[in-house]
Amino acid sequence: MALKTLKHTRLLGLAAVVSVAAMTLAACGSSSDESSGSAPSAGSGGGASTSVPTGLDPHPLAEKTDVTIGVGPVPTAQLSVAALADELGEFAKENLNVKITTADGPTEITLLQSGRMDLAGMGVTAAFFNAVHAGAKVEVVMAAGRSDSSDPGGLYVSDKLLGSDGKFDPCKLKQGKLTVSLGPSGQGNVGALLLSKLAAQCDGATLKDVYAHMTFSPLSGQNLVTALDNGAVDLALLYSPLPTLPGVKDHATMVLQSSTVLDTTPAGWVMGSLATDKPLVAQAIVRAMMRTERDYLQSDYTTDPKVVAALSKVLSQPDSLIKAAPVSVFDDKLPTDLMEPLQEVYMAGKGVLTYTDPIPARDLVDSSLLDRAEQGSPVHS
Repeated sequence: MALKTLKHTRLLGLAAVVSVAAMTLAACGSSSDESSGSAPSAGSGGGASTSVPTGLDPHPLAEKTDVTIGVGPVPTAQLSVAALADELGEFAKENLNVKITTADGPTEITLLQSGRMDLAGMGVTAAFFNAVHAGAKVEVVMAAGRSDSSDPGGLYVSDKLLGSDGKFDPCKLKQGKLTVSLGPSGQGNVGALLLSKLAAQCDGATLKDVYAHMTFSPLSGQNLVTALDNGAVDLALLYSPLPTLPGVKDHATMVLQSSTVLDTTPAGWVMGSLATDKPLVAQAIVRAMMRTERDYLQSDYTTDPKVVAALSKVLSQPDSLIKAAPVSVFDDKLPTDLMEPLQEVYMAGKGVLTYTDPIPARDLVDSSLLDRAEQGSPVHS
């Protein structure tokens, strides 16, 4: 998929990407020099890490510094913080000139490694783990928003699979042949973690057992609604607002709600070598995004006209949809505890991971930027 450059007004509409994470990774694509931009200028980003300011108060860089931030294949509410920080002027307070782009996860990782992207929002998919195993110096440094208990996102089955009592028997996952959509990367997508929990509801069933009875569809977004309707897909991972669209409840039933089984979103903001090469710039980016969370995205932020207008602009969604959508929780709980379970789930898929020994969480998650920003400046109550 080609990299798309956006600035405030041309962010694509909300689509089904992980609860995070929104957040899913599409198939690997390419990008052009013109659309992806060049490496950010050094600005005042050098210097020893001991000189990096703590807290959340703005510390403008000495020079205007260009920064490129990826927001996944399509912008989502849970990965909206960067675009909101730009729209609401928080990056400007740090003397940062930010370019918001869309790209699939593998492309984002490539750009992070080359220095042509500074921060990227993405799901913690198999592509992320494989890249780290292959030597990519990328780590999750900040959490994405996560679903609250009112979010209807989760796994949905076609009503034709329901029993006479109107309920779904999880043991049907290892019977017959089912067409399943967990996102474009299939078994390597974070939805596999939810599927494993659904399979576990059938005594003795494993993820490998149910995979033997499944084919995977690359459909995503509103195409899934149509596919559930016409029977082209039997089981699908739907992220808000898809479950609330007209017709969904007429043809499909939720069998596992994401927020009931995940208290941490399997998605986050990933950074390459910027934190070590330009620590002042890295800290300024995180500082601005955390201020955005603190000042605009706590409690029911959909009642704040200023926030609704900004979200409507960066997500290209009408105010009415923003107000009706479930709020996301922005508490910066890093997905450290999910790193091992996710790798175990991906290992159940044939050829999904390129290695067999799990990578330790300490090599995948770095909390130092968050820790430094929160010193003396608590963000969340």
